[in-house]
Amino acid sequence: MPKPLTKLRVKRIAIGTLGLLVLLLAYGLYSSLSRRMIRRSDVAAPSLRVILTGIIEYEHAYKTYPPTLSALGGPTGSTPSAEHAELIDDLLAAGVKSGYSYGYKAIDTLRSGRLDAVTITADPLTEEGTRQRHFFTDQTGVIRVETGRPAASPPAD
Repeated sequence: MPKPLTKLRVKRIAIGTLGLLVLLLAYGLYSSLSRRMIRRSDVAAPSLRVILTGIIEYEHAYKTYPPTLSALGGPTGSTPSAEHAELIDDLLAAGVKSGYSYGYKAIDTLRSGRLDAVTITADPLTEEGTRQRHFFTDQTGVIRVETGRPAASPPAD
């Protein structure tokens, strides 16, 4: 015959059930945030490829890399120019898209008056933990990823 439920035993069962519910809720929230962070970072690498493709097309047309990220964008329907090449969408050209901020720097490494190197970074707009992914690429097209800290070029040999 089972033991009768006493007030103390009912309280213990209620507290145990509540504790289990809190743990399940916490796990669900953590899992949801992790999936959202992964989805955002899944957009960053393709966006870097879009920028790199735009840079290649810009360099082919104007014989130099674009001086700014915004030079790759521009009003749709106008005549493309070195200032507004219309090669990438306006959100990306503005440097913010899908939860990431994109940094761009063009460099004249040979001091020839022609921009011949670029660095591009993609960093999350908000740090929601140490598992955020940061991205870096340059004119080589190799995309580097760091988790929890900004990505950068590898040290020179």
